[in-house]
Amino acid sequence: MLALVAALAVPGKAQVPAVVTQFDVTGFIQQATIDSPSDIFSGGTITVNNVKYIVPYYTILQMPAFALTWQEVFTQAPTPWGPAQSGLARRDTQSCRRWFPCRERPCVCRKWWAG
Repeated sequence: MLALVAALAVPGKAQVPAVVTQFDVTGFIQQATIDSPSDIFSGGTITVNNVKYIVPYYTILQMPAFALTWQEVFTQAPTPWGPAQSGLARRDTQSCRRWFPCRERPCVCRKWWAG
C-alpha cells in the first residue's frame, strides 16, 4: 500500500511532441508510384529532384478545378499510361515531351512525407 501511495505521489512528465517542419519543394516529377491500385484511397511515392517522398494513405490532391485521390491520378491517366502509370513523370514509359512541375510542401519526420 505504501508503494502505491509513493508511486502516485511522483509527478509524471508529459511527452515532448516531435517537431515537424514544413518546406517547399519545386522540381519536375521524376517518378510516381501507387501502393495498391485497387484501393481508392491508396498512397504511394513521388520522386522530385532525386528525393523520394511518401504519399500517405487518404491523400486528396487539390487541383485548380477539381480534387482527386492519389489512386485516381493513375486510373484517370490517358491511354498509354493508366492505370499503372500517371503519365506525369519523366520515368513513365512513352513519356510525353512535356514534363510536369511539382510543388509540394512535405513534412519531415524521419522520412519524407508529401502533404
